[in-house]
Amino acid sequence: MMKKSAIGLLTVFTFVLCTGFSLGKKKKIKVPECYEYIPSGTLNLAKDDKVSIRGFYMSTVEVTNKDYNEFLASLEQQGKTDLAEKARIEKERWQQKPAYGEPFVETYSSHPAYAEYPVVNVSLEGAKLFCEYITDHWNKKYPHQAYELKFRLPTRAEWKFAARAGSEHAYYPWGGYYLRNNKGQLLANFKRHHPASLKYDPEKRIYEIVDIPGASSPFNGKMLNDNAHITAPSESFAPNPHGMFNMSGNVSEFLLDGSTIGGSWGSTAYYLHIDAEDEYPELNGEASKFVGFRPIIEIQAKGTLDD
Repeated sequence: MMKKSAIGLLTVFTFVLCTGFSLGKKKKIKVPECYEYIPSGTLNLAKDDKVSIRGFYMSTVEVTNKDYNEFLASLEQQGKTDLAEKARIEKERWQQKPAYGEPFVETYSSHPAYAEYPVVNVSLEGAKLFCEYITDHWNKKYPHQAYELKFRLPTRAEWKFAARAGSEHAYYPWGGYYLRNNKGQLLANFKRHHPASLKYDPEKRIYEIVDIPGASSPFNGKMLNDNAHITAPSESFAPNPHGMFNMSGNVSEFLLDGSTIGGSWGSTAYYLHIDAEDEYPELNGEASKFVGFRPIIEIQAKGTLDD
């Protein structure tokens, strides 16, 4: 069971910045325990199109209900009720189609059983406020560090770079082209359809997915052979070589520009591959039961933190 926290626990890493500015002698930088260093490198976006990626830390897990609720409680305690309202968990979105989610409206975000599950139904604004909160919290907690930490959402290039974990041609974050390991176990939490839901339309000459009354799940057609009814705990399945859990599947993740990536428990396999397009462009930063987030950390010189 995951016990790491994006806010509370910490470990000490030796951080050497390879680009940008020089640290000179190696400096010890304190970062939360659930963050791992992603070294600098280049990412091939397309033929003859490479971008340089500056090293950063990334949360190994999607932000959990526990951590997000601690953040909301802190805002309330500080009298920042306006920010708490902007960042609130919109639990009523469990009722939206597709999928029947009424049982989770009053339980998922608050019941202890779901404490280590990824927070969902928060907006892009809420995710960014969470990152701003940790930035302020951490730099006040360790004011004597030589450098400041800036928590934020990743760019698409940074997310893909971390997902590939050094493998230029990785299709999925675990490096292979298959959704199961050699024991037949699924490697991610996503939506598999009941075989009977695949129908051929002879006029269109395509296969279509149709609803099946009485399918084996209340989420029509989802075959539950990944041990996850909806989401799974944030530290589920095997991590990628950088130690990142659920980069594909479980919850799709907000990026800095408000787009999403990675696929969710409600996604088909297509959206799990690293280069898949944005599955939820219509959200425009709004909350969804299929979307959570995962922060990264920039190491910045003192006094250079920007908004």
